Amino acid sequence: MAKKGRRAGLSDAAAAENAGQARKWKPGSPQEALLKRSLTWSPDEWLTLSQLRRLFLFAQAKPVAESGAQVEALILGLIDRLAVRGQGEELDAWLGMLELKEPKQRGIIIAGERGKQLLALEPSTGFKERAVIAHRESPS
Repeated sequence: MAKKGRRAGLSDAAAAENAGQARKWKPGSPQEALLKRSLTWSPDEWLTLSQLRRLFLFAQAKPVAESGAQVEALILGLIDRLAVRGQGEELDAWLGMLELKEPKQRGIIIAGERGKQLLALEPSTGFKERAVIAHRESPS
């Protein structure tokens, strides 16, 4: 969990603290229900939270997700909106939360309109993955 926290842009100390804070809520508890409900919020609703609160809440909610597809859709929606806003640094953190194990899965990031938006982000936005996206070919 600490490694994922660092990939999400948290400092080593914050990542370690976050890992130690991760709770396992009882199935059916009000806390678990809230976390599950948060995963149904739209990306725009998530963006009403501060960046740190978004990242912390997501780290708590992801383990109780009922569907990997639900989590992926939320992350991609956030990535798209952050790209439009030019918030490249936070976008990097959300990219790190995607679990793209197969090379073919990377096409959801680098292909089409999303790939073009990411390539358009300037280094001044804090986006550090532009070169990686520019040098990958989308899968056939």
